[in-house]
Amino acid sequence: MIRPNLRRCLAAVVSLLAASSAANAQYFQSGPGPMVAGPAMVQQPGYCPPTVDHYITGNTDVWDESRPIERFLTDTAQQSWLRFEFLYWDFGDLGDQFIGAPVGGLVNGPLPSQVQGRDVTVPYSDNLNGGANIGDSLIPTTKGLDLNSIPGVRGTWGLALEGAEMELSFFGFEEETAISDFGQIAAARLAYERGRTGGNPALSRLPQIDPTLGRAASPTSTSVALPGTRPWSPNYFIPLLTDGTVQDVTNANALVFNDRLVLGASSQMWGSELTFLTNRQAPGGAGPALQWLGGLRYINLDESFWINGSFGTVATANSITASQNTSITSTMINNIYGPEFGARLSLTSKYMTLSLTPRVMFGLNDFTGEVTSNPVGIAATRTGEESIVFATATQLNLLAEFNVSQHVSIYGGYDFMVITGVARPHDNVYYNSVLNPVGGTTDVDIRQSTDVDDFFFANGLSLGLKVQY
Repeated sequence: MIRPNLRRCLAAVVSLLAASSAANAQYFQSGPGPMVAGPAMVQQPGYCPPTVDHYITGNTDVWDESRPIERFLTDTAQQSWLRFEFLYWDFGDLGDQFIGAPVGGLVNGPLPSQVQGRDVTVPYSDNLNGGANIGDSLIPTTKGLDLNSIPGVRGTWGLALEGAEMELSFFGFEEETAISDFGQIAAARLAYERGRTGGNPALSRLPQIDPTLGRAASPTSTSVALPGTRPWSPNYFIPLLTDGTVQDVTNANALVFNDRLVLGASSQMWGSELTFLTNRQAPGGAGPALQWLGGLRYINLDESFWINGSFGTVATANSITASQNTSITSTMINNIYGPEFGARLSLTSKYMTLSLTPRVMFGLNDFTGEVTSNPVGIAATRTGEESIVFATATQLNLLAEFNVSQHVSIYGGYDFMVITGVARPHDNVYYNSVLNPVGGTTDVDIRQSTDVDDFFFANGLSLGLKVQY
């Protein structure tokens, strides 16, 4: 049995639901309202909610320049230009300087331009090997290590601003490697001995020589010189300091090479530049104009220098068997950056534009150098240095632009660049020998010693194409 209170609660719920349904039916009734009995049969007004249809209209294009982002990008493209250039530059050579520590006692040769040790041989004894005679010798130089004819690319984006111009450029060159290979140093002397002992009675009467000793001239006359021999075949030595002190050539310690000797150098450069120029004040867009410029610049110069060689004795087969192998590698990474200032002088006509742009950067060189040395083939040592020094980068750009059409131009130019405060790897090797207190022997001590007083010079051609909206 349902309790009275529960019965009354259920009846109330049913009554509320019935009243709600009747009210909703009357609220949504369309057409004239029902006739209600009364003194004057009055028709109750009915209510029908309005029906509103929504349609999505507007521009359905993907690119709508009425929108802020599209309008900004369109305006930027209309005020921009792009230039792509092929570069063909020379980084110069390493000169003709001696490899190793400085030594005293070298005199000039028979001719004023000749120097002993470079053009004229020096009788030398191996002081690191008990003073053993190595014969007539030379000191190797950096001559022949030329870093020229290097291809590269440069891309520049230009943008016309309100009362100014902006240029953002990136450039980079291939890594260039130069090798100076002295070949088989004793090849001519070995060939001489093989010919002398080869059973030919005429050649067997020639004087005997030691193939390991360097010679300033061939022991034979021109008439009896063996095929393939050279008129001279000296050995080579790289002088060392003794406890940090320069020695006379006769007393200096040195690394000796009578078998093989190879010198190498490599260089690679890349960077970026952001420049702002004042507006070009040329009436009608033609005639001479002067623009001042300022901005930021970054240059990366990554270089290396290495020495590989060997010293040996004569084997039974009349060949040199290496008994000591030398390997020295010096690397240097120059990170040069800072603000730059300059100007651009241009002469514009309907068909072409000539411009001259000198600029200079005053900034810093954040460099990292390292030397890995294994002078006598026993164990390699590695030393390095990191530091920040003042540096400058000066560049002069000559450019000629020829207008092919309203949107396309071709370029040709020439650049000169000088960077100061850089460290070059061939100048950062410290060639030293020290007396070992244990046993009284002399050890070779070759390590990193950075010299930042050098400069880097590059110049070359550029050919390019410019396109604009």
